[in-house]
Amino acid sequence: MRKLISEISLNYSNKAVGIKFYTEIDSRVEDFTSIGFVLGGITEKIPRTNSYFYLKNTDFNITSNIQNKVITVTEKIDKFHSIILNKIDKINKARNIQTFEEKNFIFVALDSNNFVGGVHGCVSEDSMYINCTTNLLD
Repeated sequence: MRKLISEISLNYSNKAVGIKFYTEIDSRVEDFTSIGFVLGGITEKIPRTNSYFYLKNTDFNITSNIQNKVITVTEKIDKFHSIILNKIDKINKARNIQTFEEKNFIFVALDSNNFVGGVHGCVSEDSMYINCTTNLLD
């Protein structure tokens, strides 16, 4: 994991200001704090989802001496994509973590065809994540 996060850090240090990681798995918190992430907060359990841990890293100085080859691609490689999804599915099932298909949505408010506000969001698992803007808040 350290090697993969190290490669991400190298690749995105000039494109992002930090890395966020969310997990329901306690041991993942320990894994990520051991490489320099800090716990940013905990979202308490809701009906169908366990507590979530939010971890963050903003220094992009994660290094690794491991010599494994890491490839960086922008297109999906079906073989590896399937392996990753299958492994994540096994972990989720073993820990009784429910997963749901993510749905993106946009709602726009108009006043005489003039934009007055909007919400963009997605539903993932049993929670909704939103970003919004209105002319009143801008």
